[in-house]
Amino acid sequence: MIYEYFLLRFRFGYYKRGDTLPLVEALCREFGVAENTVKLALRRLRVEGYIDMRGGRSTKVLFEQSAREYQDYIASFYAKRQEAYSDLSASAEFTFVPLLLEGLRRIDGAELDAMSQMAEQAEGDDLLHFYCLILQRLKNPLVMNLLWETLFFWGFPFAGQKHRPTPYPIETVREGIKAMIGGAKLQFWDSVRNTLLEFQRSDLFAVSNYLRRHVPKRPKEEQISFVWRIYRDHPQICFKLSVQLLHEIYLGAYRDQPYLPSYAAMAKQYGASISTVRRTIAALHEIGAVQPINGTGIRICPIGEPCKPVNFSNATVRRNLSFYVQAFDLARYTCQGVTHDFVLSCSSEVREELIDLLEKELRSGHHGISIFHLLNCIINHHRLQAVRQVYGVVYSLFLWAAPLKGASGETPELDRAAERFTNLMSQHLRGNDAEGCAAAVKELIDRQFIDAEKFLHRKGIRLEELRLSPTIRFLVADN
Repeated sequence: MIYEYFLLRFRFGYYKRGDTLPLVEALCREFGVAENTVKLALRRLRVEGYIDMRGGRSTKVLFEQSAREYQDYIASFYAKRQEAYSDLSASAEFTFVPLLLEGLRRIDGAELDAMSQMAEQAEGDDLLHFYCLILQRLKNPLVMNLLWETLFFWGFPFAGQKHRPTPYPIETVREGIKAMIGGAKLQFWDSVRNTLLEFQRSDLFAVSNYLRRHVPKRPKEEQISFVWRIYRDHPQICFKLSVQLLHEIYLGAYRDQPYLPSYAAMAKQYGASISTVRRTIAALHEIGAVQPINGTGIRICPIGEPCKPVNFSNATVRRNLSFYVQAFDLARYTCQGVTHDFVLSCSSEVREELIDLLEKELRSGHHGISIFHLLNCIINHHRLQAVRQVYGVVYSLFLWAAPLKGASGETPELDRAAERFTNLMSQHLRGNDAEGCAAAVKELIDRQFIDAEKFLHRKGIRLEELRLSPTIRFLVADN
């Protein structure tokens, strides 16, 4: 991601030939990563001819492009994303706004005073720096990863160019930051929320207005949609396949099956190599979802019945737990708005389908699956593509943790909470009561988070430990 960050900075004209990049030590502080991570990114840029980096000397930019090349790149970049911008901006009202609001609630008065001083000299970039400072208060690397992926897609480097005009008026940025800080100091949270919403809605206008004035028009290009990747390259392939299999085990074609298909059959069905399938099955075995049996096949373990004792010191299990806790945290602050909007906008056919699924789980006694049905409906039918993307990842990470429930020794109280949720959701959906549905989801997720915290504590795992997975945590400021 650091490599991609600088690559975009070069292509967007933020740096020009001869400019000096910040020192490695400064980049480590700003990105929140180890020195070797920064050096690996810089070495790749050097190999590809973008920079000159030699021991004991400053890192110089070698990349150079003509004005025509710059204009063509910018025009193509935004033309491909034009249809996605309004969706992404609207989606942020249900994702980033509640997360930013919660982050502001956690900042004390002295820190808000320091931020007020920053607002006096704020530039175009500093609104994004400000957002990063707020979201860091959540101590949730998954949220920071989502921010970075969103900014990359949005074209964040365009917002703070040193050598070209910026789409964000500086006075607007400064006044907006001051309004948020002032509202937070007085704990006028409705006012802060309205300010955040106003900024989200003005971003699209600002960028559109900038492009209209500074970027030449191009013929309509094939559109691309926002994608949230929590892994890159090969790990992302295994993650995606694991989620597909877990979905089929708990909600799909394999739910009532004792065994998975063969490695070769799954490789053909899911378009993956046999080695990828084997690595995926090995990971699912570590979390107790399946059990490969020589000469027999790959046995499926029903939810609540792990195939093997879970080794909580295993790196795969701990990674799953880390992302699961962070996804839970993200869902706690966004689920009400997302659910409310989904219920109001979904068709009667989708609503009836979800009611049928919930009532079927009530009859079968599998109340713990009900939240999966709701999340699955959201990622298939929510009106906003970016919300579907975000909740697709949340759903995936909830699935990852489902096999671990067998090791938790679920309490009758938790099962009753799931049953209550299923009943309430069914009733509220029948009455088209969006507020009731949103409240039921929030109640269940809050309760499950508390129980998950207690369970992890019994296993000797502190929540703080599960919030330390590596991620870029901050936007680079110039020296």
